[in-house]
Amino acid sequence: MALLAARFSHLKAYLASDRRGPDALNFEQLLGFLYAVSSAPDIVDSSEWLRFVFCERKPLASDSHDAQRAVLEALDLHHAINCEVFADDAQLPQDCLPRTDVLANLDPECGLSRWAQGFSVGHDWLEETWDAQVRGRIDEDLDWQLGGCMAVLCFFASREMAQALHSEIRSDVRTLEDRARIMLDLFPDALKAYADIGRSLATGDDDDDEDVDAIDADIVEACPCGSGDAYQECCGVHRILH
Repeated sequence: MALLAARFSHLKAYLASDRRGPDALNFEQLLGFLYAVSSAPDIVDSSEWLRFVFCERKPLASDSHDAQRAVLEALDLHHAINCEVFADDAQLPQDCLPRTDVLANLDPECGLSRWAQGFSVGHDWLEETWDAQVRGRIDEDLDWQLGGCMAVLCFFASREMAQALHSEIRSDVRTLEDRARIMLDLFPDALKAYADIGRSLATGDDDDDEDVDAIDADIVEACPCGSGDAYQECCGVHRILH
């Protein structure tokens, strides 16, 4: 997969400039955020997420051509990520691939860490939507599945987050580096599982969960912390993610 930064270079430059809102997402954070938006159990109107991304300073039609182009590229980027999610091909962008030194991925300037930051922001922004859908199913297994995915996908958002999740283990001799390596191994499956859960909630289809169930064996029944215990009997990490 080619670098998205090359394809959407204008948007990346715009988000790195002082033209964006002071708290606006950077490009790699936007990649994680848009994955969360695309995987949500309800459709999110583009006007809503654009306003959020640009911190209420979304460029308008009357703004410069430069600003308008940034919005168009943001819409195109969302479309590209959305297509991957609905084709069951969600994957970490080339721009955010992990560093070889596993703990270096906790550097907040690292692409993977930025992706995780943006994903975490996106999920939190849509938390009410997720909670309403999960509560509507009255399904503890679904809650555990979602919690397991969140533990993996948010782990690299910061060293503090990683340490908090690592410390949730009730009894484990693994180091933080061991835990980070386990989370990296689980990351591709968690990406697909999270999107699968969102799609199944959106369609109300419980019969399309075979892939999610298969992944559960790694992410849920075997706790994502790598302890070897069942998730619901171990970390319960979803409790500290919000």
